[in-house]
Amino acid sequence: MSKNEQVFDIEAGGKEFKFTVNRDSYNKYVNAISQKEKVAPSHNFLMMTVDQKQKAELREVLEQNPGSEVEIAGGIYEDYTPDIGLVVKKSSSVQSD
Repeated sequence: MSKNEQVFDIEAGGKEFKFTVNRDSYNKYVNAISQKEKVAPSHNFLMMTVDQKQKAELREVLEQNPGSEVEIAGGIYEDYTPDIGLVVKKSSSVQSD
């Protein structure tokens, strides 16, 4: 497993699922979500990263629980994204005459 690959064990709908997320799958997900598109990219991200043996079971949980795609993918997104201690400071604007 590479340093950019992480495995997540998630319980959803009373069932346990294993998701393996790497930089490529994460980037595809982040690039696909937008103001108008969240459910389909979240669904695709989960189906791409879930353990292959659990796809049918996950699909069933997602179908029975509307919006769960966004909730589960959001949880993985939050955990996968490292906290780098980012601080954004406004720079003073200098006007030249």
